[in-house]
Amino acid sequence: MLSNTLKGTWHKLYRDTIDALGVPATVYPKAADAVDCIVGFKTSSDVDIINSWGVGSKIITVQVVDVPKLEKLDRVQIGPERYTLDSVTPVHLNDVLVGWRGIVRGS
Repeated sequence: MLSNTLKGTWHKLYRDTIDALGVPATVYPKAADAVDCIVGFKTSSDVDIINSWGVGSKIITVQVVDVPKLEKLDRVQIGPERYTLDSVTPVHLNDVLVGWRGIVRGS
C-alpha cells in the first residue's frame, strides 16, 4: 500500500495526465446535471476489449472529481459525437476512488 504522500503524488499525476492528453467533453450522468470536463478518450486496440466489445470500441476515462458517480447507460458527448456507456468500472489508487473507466461498444 502506498503512503499518503505517494498516493497524493500518483493521484496528481493521474489528474495531470488526463488534463494534458484528454479531450473536452460533456458528461450526462443519469443521477445529476450535465458536466463539462476533460476526459481520457481512445479507440481500443486491446485484443481482449475488441473480442468482448467489438472493433472500434471506445474507452472513456472520467475523473471522480468531475463526476462523482458514473453508471452504465450514462452518456458522454465529445465534439459532435454522443456515446452511451455500455460498461463502467471504478478506477482506484489503492483504497481511493480516482475515476471511472467507461467502455462504448464497437461494431
